[in-house]
Amino acid sequence: MTAVLVVADLKVVIYIKPATAVNVITTVFSHATTVVVCVGCNTVLCTPTGGKARLTEGCSFRKKQH
Repeated sequence: MTAVLVVADLKVVIYIKPATAVNVITTVFSHATTVVVCVGCNTVLCTPTGGKARLTEGCSFRKKQH
C-alpha cells in the first residue's frame, strides 16, 4: 500500500493598504514574484522573497474570505 500526501493550497489573495493616508486598497497574491507598488502614493507594498511575499512594515492587510 502506498501513502499519498495531499498538500492544501496555501496561496491566498491579500488586500493591502499603505501606511500613508491614501485610501487605495491593492489586491496582491500571497506568493507575489514581483515588487508591488501602490498606485496612489508609489509606496512599495511588498517584495518577493522566493516564497511568500514580505509586506512592508506599517501596511495594513487582510486575507480574502472564501
